[in-house]
Formats: sequence, structure tokens, C-alpha cells
Amino acid sequence: MTKNQLYALLGHPHFAEGFGKVREWDYIFNFRKSGGTEVETCQYKIIYTSSMRVRNTYWKPEVCAHWLALPEAQAQMVVEKTIEKLVPGSELIRMQLSADGMFDFDKSEITNLRPGGVEKLNRVSTDLLSGGEIVQLKVVGHTDRLGDDAYNMKLSRARADTIRQYLVAKNIPAERITTFGVGKSAPLVECKQNKRDETLIRCLAPNRRFEIEAWTVRKM
Repeated sequence: MTKNQLYALLGHPHFAEGFGKVREWDYIFNFRKSGGTEVETCQYKIIYTSSMRVRNTYWKPEVCAHWLALPEAQAQMVVEKTIEKLVPGSELIRMQLSADGMFDFDKSEITNLRPGGVEKLNRVSTDLLSGGEIVQLKVVGHTDRLGDDAYNMKLSRARADTIRQYLVAKNIPAERITTFGVGKSAPLVECKQNKRDETLIRCLAPNRRFEIEAWTVRKM
């Protein structure tokens, strides 16, 4: 993320360290503990590169990160799965993955997968391989409407190709996987807001996704 993008999400930092092109921002957050009036004060530090993009972030104390953790039940819903029975012994497995948190911002290479993205794909590959022999598998990448058509199409294709690369590394045959990128052409939700801010980004989240469809046959 750039400084401007982070500023749009969090506002002006409470402290800025350095001269000229400031490379460190600090925020102070007070989190209210449940069941009382006591609060926990946390410092959030952002370190920027020389090109003013976020390089690292830190919480002080480190335990403050737990305030942003998803409840376990909600985290498990990141991968949605349905199974349709075809002929006896054959199934059509459909999965939908949220793209948020899978890749570094604006990146698509396998080295840009975040820990959360790796966790999702490990879960997907385990589910697919336990479902029987994979006859055919399709990966479709989707984006939200932010950005132009060409950019979103290119990004969705590249990320779908990277998911294919990861699944192949997990022993799913490469010749049985096809990938598509459809950019922002098939949204699940429409958001009326035009101002590009946190509210709009959150509203558009369901559109940033991957869809995986696998035809599997169980060995007799």
C-alpha cells in the first residue's frame, strides 16, 4: 500500500518520525476490553520503503494483534464449499475463496502469497485430493470494480494462474487445471458509493474472490 492509501484507511498518524520524506508513522489505539470500562492501549508502527510504500508493520505490545483476529467460526467461512452429486461415484465440487488477504497488494506471483492465502490453498488442496480422482478443475479469478478493465483483467488472470501453480505443487495434475480471469465483469454485489474509501472497499469485498470448480470421480 502507498502512504495515500493507508492515510485513507487510518487517517493522519499520531506521530511521524524522521525529516523530509518521513519513513515511519505511528498510531495509538485504545481497545475496550469486554465486560468493563478498562482499555488496552496499543501502538501501531508503519515502516515505509524509499518509494513510500508500506514495508513492515508492528504492534507494541505484540499481543495487541489479537484485537484484529477473526473469530474461529468466521475464519472457517473464508472457503465456502458445495458438492453436487452427478452419476454414482462422481461429484462436482464448487469452492469460493475470498481474495482479501491472499496476495500482497497489487501482486500476483506465488512468492506474493500471504500466510492466510497459503492456509486457504492448503485447505482447498486437501479437500480436493480427498474427494477422489480429479478429472477436471477450473479456477476463475474475480476483482472488484476499482481500477480500469485492462488492469483488473490482467490481475485476475495472473492470480488464477498462480493458484493453479500452487495446486500443481500439491500434486493436482497440471493438465487437468484450466484458469480464467474475468476481472470485474461478474460482481456478486453492487455498491452505490462512488467515493473510494474504507466503506466502499469493505462493501465490494464479496466481489474480490476466486471460484474453483472440480469434477471428481471416486475410485471403485
